Amino acid sequence: MLSPCFAYNLYTGLVLDVSSGWLILGCFGAFIVGIGLFNFVAIIVNQYLGHWVSILSFLIGGVLMAISLRFL
Repeated sequence: MLSPCFAYNLYTGLVLDVSSGWLILGCFGAFIVGIGLFNFVAIIVNQYLGHWVSILSFLIGGVLMAISLRFL
């Protein structure tokens, strides 16, 4: 669930080499995308939250990361 946040921080830290307050918004968005990815794991243990939760978490998290990267 935290791997998208680690990947986002790795990308912004090594590739872009920035440090800004907008990174918090991007990390929060990456965490929301991680919730969507964790829904795929939840299918295995029969705790799936539904298609809408997956779709909305990918959309909302992606938008938050895009806004963050736009303002960096």
